[in-house]
Amino acid sequence: MPGPATRSGPQPGVPTVRSPLLLPLLGGVNLLGALALDAYLPAFGDIGRALSASPLQMQQTLSAYFLAFGVANLLAGPLADCVGRRPVVLGGVLLNALAFLACAFAQTPQQLIGLRLVQGLACSAAVSITLAIVRDVHDAEQAQRAITRLAWLLVLGPVLAPMAGGWLVVSVGWRALFGVLALVSFALLLGVARGLPETLARSARQPWRPSDVARGYREVLASGRLVLLCVAFSACFNGAFIYVLATPAFLGIHLGLEPPAYALAFGGVAIAAGLLLLACQRLTRHLPTQRVVMLGFALMVLACLANVIAHLAWPPHVAWALWPITAHAVGLALVAAPLQVLALDVCPSRRGLSSALQATGVALTNAAVAGLLVPLTLHSAAALAWGSALMTAIGLLAWICATRREPTHAATHVEPRQGGTPFKH
Repeated sequence: MPGPATRSGPQPGVPTVRSPLLLPLLGGVNLLGALALDAYLPAFGDIGRALSASPLQMQQTLSAYFLAFGVANLLAGPLADCVGRRPVVLGGVLLNALAFLACAFAQTPQQLIGLRLVQGLACSAAVSITLAIVRDVHDAEQAQRAITRLAWLLVLGPVLAPMAGGWLVVSVGWRALFGVLALVSFALLLGVARGLPETLARSARQPWRPSDVARGYREVLASGRLVLLCVAFSACFNGAFIYVLATPAFLGIHLGLEPPAYALAFGGVAIAAGLLLLACQRLTRHLPTQRVVMLGFALMVLACLANVIAHLAWPPHVAWALWPITAHAVGLALVAAPLQVLALDVCPSRRGLSSALQATGVALTNAAVAGLLVPLTLHSAAALAWGSALMTAIGLLAWICATRREPTHAATHVEPRQGGTPFKH
């Protein structure tokens, strides 16, 4: 992602890591969230019947995951600043693999809910640190480009995971589905153990005392800037994610598609959004980051307006109903990396904590949207469009407020940009 952004570099003493496997491994770790959350959704009916679980209990398997993921980040981030990134990621991937394996042998709904709680803790530890690792080893511009690539997993993961999960449920059953996901997690664990370097030097680590952790939270939350940036990203993300959470109603009831066509519909959205994003990135290559962010917000706002107006004017139809979602996804991809890097650089010495807080924001917003907004909007496609617009408006308002907050700490200095043009964060 081009343009001037937060240009504070890695902290003194942080090793320079240029492993060709770093980004693929972090991508795999990020996919754990999609596998744990979305891959078993096609098996909801089969699991409910096999375990005699009520719809509420099956919904609680999602809520337990979201809750654990959001809360555990509050400890995973400071822990990664204390002991390093690698042990936290390794522990999270290992615990996630064991939880997948245990889910395959669950006998009651309560056992499955408890295991999903453990899985939320595990994924939190692994996934929430990936942004900090990227920022440890890259300057701001390089980090934005890397995070943009990783951000597409946020789009592709919810599309590909249900596709794979649905195929496995039909082919081998839901228990074998969890077994396959466990094998994938163990394979990723092997890759991380062999190829993921430690990116936080001992000299840059923080003490692990309650008073020091509390001080770290006070530092990153002092100006409110990080919270606003987290709200901006998580709200905009859920402006698109609401359609993933409402997939059966939106695609099955309102658009009249059969379940096998769900993956094709969202797969088409992902491909079209990817092509449009490449074109937008070429056009915005030399623009300042703030203009790129505003362009992304403008695209999301226009997509929401078109979505609402179209649903008010015509009955929903697959021929046009997916295009506003596609445009929204492109806008989201434009703003995602800059917002996340800006949040990481609010307090450069606490990037693990800042990374985890961002993951907490997304997880808690996901939980609120899944538990409150989606049930209120499932009854019509127009209501879903209004829900998406509401989340996008919240994100835009948070971004506007964040731009009025001055950056703090070490991220306020001026450094020369590559190419010789100075700029200020």
